[in-house]
Amino acid sequence: MDATEKKPFINAVLDNYLDSSVYHDILKTYAKETLSFIDYGNLSITNMSSALINQVQFTETEISPFHKHDIDCEDKTPTETMRMPSRAVFNDKKIDFSNLQRLLIKSFSPNEGTRPYPSAGGLYCIEPLVFLFQERIHYFDNHLAGCYHFRPVSKKLQLIKPMSMSFFYDKLIHGHMKNNHLPCLGILYLVNISKALFKYRYRGYRHALMEIGSMYQQATFCSQDMGLRNTVWSTFSDQEMLYALELDHGAYMPMTMQFFGYSES
Repeated sequence: MDATEKKPFINAVLDNYLDSSVYHDILKTYAKETLSFIDYGNLSITNMSSALINQVQFTETEISPFHKHDIDCEDKTPTETMRMPSRAVFNDKKIDFSNLQRLLIKSFSPNEGTRPYPSAGGLYCIEPLVFLFQERIHYFDNHLAGCYHFRPVSKKLQLIKPMSMSFFYDKLIHGHMKNNHLPCLGILYLVNISKALFKYRYRGYRHALMEIGSMYQQATFCSQDMGLRNTVWSTFSDQEMLYALELDHGAYMPMTMQFFGYSES
C-alpha cells in the first residue's frame, strides 16, 4: 500500500505494545531536559561564564594530539549549498500565505513516495506544529490565528489551538524575542512518544532527535531558497507549551522550535 493511501496513525493503536519501563525511563530523561520559567527574578539555562563559553564556541575538537599523518582536504571549488548563519532578529516584511504553504510542503511532504528527510524505520514520529498569526502573514485574514498541525502526507494545516500573537510571544516565549523584530512563523517539533519508542525502545529516543535535526536542516535550506532566514530556538517551557496547546503530557514531547522571517542581511 502506498504511504499516501494509509489511514492516519492513532496513538491508541500502540497503547498495548509499549514497554512501560522504557516509556517511563524516557519520560524521566526528558523531564531532566525541560525548562520552567518564573515571572520574577533572572533565569539562565547555564551556569557557565561567558569567558568559558566564548572559548568553546565555534571550535573543532582535538581528539588526538598527533598530526604526522594528517591529510589535507582543502577544496577550492565553490560550495553549492551553504547554510547561512542563524538569525533571530527579523524585519517587518510579511510572508505570503501561499509561500508559507510552499515552504511547509517542500520541507516536510513526500515527493514521489518519500519525505525529504530520513526517519528510522519509516516511522516519522515527529509532528511539526506551526504558529500562524495574521499580523505577520499576507492573505491569512480568513483563517483563525493560532497553532496548526501540518500533516505532511495529506498536505493540510489542521487547527490545534486558537491563540493570539501576543499570548504566544509574551506568554509562551516569555518575551525573549524582541517584539519589533518578530518572525513570520514558528514551527514546534513535537515527538509522538508511542511512535518513537514502540519499535526501537530506548534507541527510538535517539532516532527521534536525529529526525528533528534532519527536519530543521531541510527546512533551513528550503527557506533560504525562498529568501527567508531562520533560527532554531529552545527557550520555552516544555510543560507550559503542552498545557497551552491542551496536549497530553504523556503522549507528546516538545523538543525545539524553528522561527522563519525576512532579514536585511
